[in-house]
Amino acid sequence: MSPRTSEQINKIRKDRVEEILNSALEVFAENGYLSSSISKVAQHAGISKGLIYNYFKSKDELVVKIIVKGLNSLIEDLKFDDFAIISEEQFELFVHKSFSSMNSNLNFWKLYYNLIMQPPVTALLSDDIWKYIAPFLNSLIGYYKNKGVENPEAEARAFIAMLDGVGLDYISDTESFPINEVERIIINKFK
Repeated sequence: MSPRTSEQINKIRKDRVEEILNSALEVFAENGYLSSSISKVAQHAGISKGLIYNYFKSKDELVVKIIVKGLNSLIEDLKFDDFAIISEEQFELFVHKSFSSMNSNLNFWKLYYNLIMQPPVTALLSDDIWKYIAPFLNSLIGYYKNKGVENPEAEARAFIAMLDGVGLDYISDTESFPINEVERIIINKFK
């Protein structure tokens, strides 16, 4: 058997990192971050604990990578860098993509909301979360400023807080939460 090429090695490494991230997400979302261990993640992934440490220095680094990956996925989908002040169409797109993300990435949002409710973990993630939230918050402030709202920053923060509340309610009651109707109401009230 011939030695692996660097492309093959990189693909194996990338696949392994993805497998570890996905397993960790499931374990952390199901059991809570603080109650989970690298051993539980390794067991879920069917690999050794030592192998995880070949890719990640700590459980903290692992959770930060999961959160950054999830937020980056949402932001890339919205292409925030393409606009400074969002339009009504972009506002609706943001709401729609947020709700779509809640539906398709339920474990991520369970973990995200679990983490932001724990001050020691929030401190660990603070810089990474703000890197993703700040551009949208600034665009949203500009959006409300253009609409002539008296206090655009308060309006933008109220909107984001309301989305967080919806997210918490949804992950707590996914079976009966009327997510499509709530999405429609939010677009009509906040646009």
